[in-house]
Amino acid sequence: MELHMAQSWLGDEFHDRWTLSADELTLLPGMTDKGRLRGRLGFAIQLKFMQLHGRFPERHAEVDPAAAQWLATQLHSPVELWSTYEPTSRQGQRHQRTIREYLGFRPVTVNDLRVLAQWLNEEVLPFDPQARHGLDRAIDWCRAQGLEPPAMDHLQRILRSAVHGFEAGHHDRIHARLSDASQTAIDRLLATEEPDTAESTDSKNIELDCRVLDVVSPERTFTGTGVH
Repeated sequence: MELHMAQSWLGDEFHDRWTLSADELTLLPGMTDKGRLRGRLGFAIQLKFMQLHGRFPERHAEVDPAAAQWLATQLHSPVELWSTYEPTSRQGQRHQRTIREYLGFRPVTVNDLRVLAQWLNEEVLPFDPQARHGLDRAIDWCRAQGLEPPAMDHLQRILRSAVHGFEAGHHDRIHARLSDASQTAIDRLLATEEPDTAESTDSKNIELDCRVLDVVSPERTFTGTGVH
């Protein structure tokens, strides 16, 4: 009765996503003492989170409380035990190894991250130069390759580096297409700008950008994706 009421309240889609299959239940650590109950619940939450999001949770707050409660209900375990389970502990990492093997994932390597950075540069940044959706795209790419992504702060650094490299390359390509006369004119503009006070720096930069664009404009054409 308890399971049925919880299922009805949560809805079928939520229920399907967070319900443990018979095969998944066989993976859970055995026994029923409190320590093992915590391990079973933590294992189950990590497993279902990885299936849904392509990565393991790094903080308890990332897990929907309703999902944790539903899994605890299935395991006849107090949901409060989740807050005492540490995914980064030796037990949590051991569980992650088992889950990766079960789902067919492996941790990323340095070479994988190089390939990811190249993929971002070629397939994502030309259409999303500031990588506003870069994190989701990177996680999706890792999932498609059967890779567990690095920690989110590490992945954010990779994205920032990729954006910086893409912008630098874009600027270099624009500069290379300018005639010698335009390059000389821009260099002259930059060289004659004198240091300014902090209050007027932004307005001076805008003015300089406009003057540079005046030099570049006759040589550039526009398409829907940027300067060519």
